[in-house]
Amino acid sequence: MDGISPRKSLGQHFLKDPQILGAVADLVLPAPGGQVLEVGPGQGALTGQLLARSAEVLAVEVDSRCCRQLRQLYGGQGRFHLVEADARTADVAALLAGAGFHPPVTAIGNFPYYLGTHLLRLWLPRRDLFGRIGGVLQDEVVERLAAPPGSRQRGFLSLFAQYYARVVTGRVIRPGAFHPPPKVNSRAFCCELGERGKLPPEVEATFLALASVAFASPRKTILNNLRAGGVPPEAALAELEATGRTGAERPGELEVDEFIGLATRLYPIWKGRPQPEHHHE
Repeated sequence: MDGISPRKSLGQHFLKDPQILGAVADLVLPAPGGQVLEVGPGQGALTGQLLARSAEVLAVEVDSRCCRQLRQLYGGQGRFHLVEADARTADVAALLAGAGFHPPVTAIGNFPYYLGTHLLRLWLPRRDLFGRIGGVLQDEVVERLAAPPGSRQRGFLSLFAQYYARVVTGRVIRPGAFHPPPKVNSRAFCCELGERGKLPPEVEATFLALASVAFASPRKTILNNLRAGGVPPEAALAELEATGRTGAERPGELEVDEFIGLATRLYPIWKGRPQPEHHHE
């Protein structure tokens, strides 16, 4: 593959199938043009698809070998910008400003699992920076992102993503489309940041805290989880019953809007309490 050996330490699995790359680009960038932040472009195969769709691309790549190749391939194009940096720790707002981008922009990448979920948790709340976030992740992770109420895959990550965005899933991508082939299937996805995620900041913190404690033990009832997380059981039960619930439901059975309602009503009780870390999945 053009002399660059994928590095396991970086989770590199280069996607090489042009038809699949085109489908991913079409899902995340449905209209030509626009400004796109590409995470981990690697050897630039997806970059080429984005530039062919008239996008202006800011590529953030941590691997210096890939950066050299990207400069050779696209360095002469005015719509291509490259920053050698780690997307996990980079000041994205500063990078976008430095490239002359005007948020909200689209973010796209062929994400390793550890990087994709980390960035989604950082970036989905940033509607000021992003309008869409998508690309490729492990199939099972995309299933969790999109999992509807009542499904086995539904968990904290589902609720978190669906609070901030509409999750759209694309085609399954078999291991043979990558170099080297991963051990599992992948899938294209796109999170469209929309009208959700507009609770006042202090109530949003309560929503996230309630979601975190609710899914601490997904097989237990939501009432037991809330009680264990410090919510007074009488208040929790009263609010659940007000929505037609009994408290005996599993947390994965509730809709996002039900958690939003719980957070809004329980905020006066919850405010000022330490917020748990969102460590699930």
